[in-house]
Parts: sequence; C-alpha cells; structure tokens
Amino acid sequence: RFAEWVKGERITLTANPAYDRPGPYLDRLVYLFLPDSSRVPDLMLAGAADYALVRPGLDTLPRLRGSPRLTVLTRAADTRYYCAFNLRRRPWSDLRVRRAVNAALDRPRLVERALAGYGAPALGFYTPSVSWAYNGRARVPAFDRAGAARLLDAAGLVPDRRGIRLTVDLVTPGYSPLPEVAREIAAQLAEVGIAVHPVLLPIDTSIARLLKLHDFDLGLIGGSQGPDPESLETRFGSRGSLQCMGYASPELDAALAAGARGRIPAERIAAYFRAQEILARDLPIAPLAEGVRVSVYRRSVTGLPQAEALGLVANANYSLVRLRP
Repeated sequence: RFAEWVKGERITLTANPAYDRPGPYLDRLVYLFLPDSSRVPDLMLAGAADYALVRPGLDTLPRLRGSPRLTVLTRAADTRYYCAFNLRRRPWSDLRVRRAVNAALDRPRLVERALAGYGAPALGFYTPSVSWAYNGRARVPAFDRAGAARLLDAAGLVPDRRGIRLTVDLVTPGYSPLPEVAREIAAQLAEVGIAVHPVLLPIDTSIARLLKLHDFDLGLIGGSQGPDPESLETRFGSRGSLQCMGYASPELDAALAAGARGRIPAERIAAYFRAQEILARDLPIAPLAEGVRVSVYRRSVTGLPQAEALGLVANANYSLVRLRP
C-alpha cells in the first residue's frame, strides 16, 4: 500500500494485509530516486540498497561481481541495439552504402569493447530470444572491410587526402551503454573512411531528432522487441510509430500484415520469416548487438521476479521477495 512520497527522493510502500495471494513477505518497500545511475554501484557495495532497479554501467559489473555480498545475474533479453539509416538523405538512400556500413562492422568486437562482453552479436533482423519467430537465415552481410571499401568506391565515396570519404553525425540518447556503442561504431567505421561524430542527447531530445524532426544521418536505437514479432511493424512498417528511417516497403507491410492476422503458428512464422528476409535485402538498419538483462542484488534477497520467482509473478511484482537474516 502507498505510504509516503518524498518528491525526488523516495516512495515508500507497506505490506497489504488484505493481499489474497502468497506474500508479501516484506514489511516495507522503498524506491530511492537518484539523479543518475553512477551512484548505484557504491550504494550496492556499501549495503545501502538491496536491489538495483536500474542496471549499473556495464564497466562497473566486474567490481560488483567481485563482492561477496552481491549477486550479478544475467539472462537473455529481447533488447536489441541497431543503427538506423536516414534513407531521406544521401548517401543512405544508396543500398551499396548501407551494405558497406553493415559489412564494415565487427560485431563481436563491438560486444566485447562497448558492452564489456554482456550480450551477443546481432546477426539477424529480429530478437532470437523469441526463437519461434527468428529467421536465422536472414542475416547481415558478412564482416568484410575490404569489400565495404569497394562498395563505397562504387557508390562514388572516394577518400580525400586524409582518407575520409564521408563525415556524418550519429544521434543517440546519452544513457549507458549507447554512448559506448556509439564510440565503438565511430572507431570501426573510421577504418573504412567514414568519420562518425556521436551526438549524445537527453532521451526526449534524441527521440524528437529521430522520430519527429528526422534530423540525423545515423541514429543509434535500443529497446525491447518482444514478446511478439508484431513489434516489427512498430519499428519497420511504413507507418510504424518507431520507424525513423523513412523506409517504406509495400512488400514488407504485406508480410507484417499477414503475420498479424495469422490464425495458426505456421502462418505467422512464414510471414515473419519473409519480413526478415526483406529487411536483410533492403538493410534500412545495421543490427549491432543482442542485449542481456542484468540484475544486481544483495545475496540476502530471494524471490525476485527474474530469479527464484521467475514465471510465478509479473516482472515488477515483489510479493515473493524475502530477506534472509
């Protein structure tokens, strides 16, 4: 039950004795609000908090893993990171350039350097965590920097005296791990002569730049794509609310519509597999990495929805949480 709200500081809930299911086993649940996530590791290590609702920076996880007081739990997630091309602008309207960028990206290196190894290279066009809908044959172009350079040459993007073919901005929200991913993209594309300048913005400003103003060359986007492949329409359909690329494919729209109205699994699978094949052909994005869910909590805490209570309660339900003495 709601007990207290101190604006900008905390919200306190107390146990509801009339709750008609198992629990709650905690007397109080206190949400602490912080100006940013940088303080989370210190609070967890000092024992001043029991559970990090916001994931700490990936670079802090080795230190947290080393604490005998803490558990750092990782699980597969439906979160993906991808680079969106603004097809309204040249040279992104040229498929050869989009293919070159995809071929120039060393995705395993990106996961290791930008995500501290927490994740996997994104090689397809939907999240593999929804395995029945994932088409593993619809893949990104193979890593080939020499081939990427040849494609850029063919598109008329030849290097200048400094070796630079093209200078572009990469717009991204400024919260971790997107800045780290943006810097790694810049480092990798520099190797084929594309100078990338990351533009780190507050999330509302970045959303406006990407979705409303369409004021970007490249956009770095992350987020959940589950639990159902209908999310593909939201991100890639010609009228999708998160589709910032200016990409419109009647063929893709038809496949997505068929998947949405499918009455049996086989119909939906065929439609969504086809949708991913179209995306692999047209390349409106460069898939980058598959995310993982990281949870940090004190070892005295049990019954979290992503740990012992997995599948028993909803994601934000803490009714089964206990504190061991």
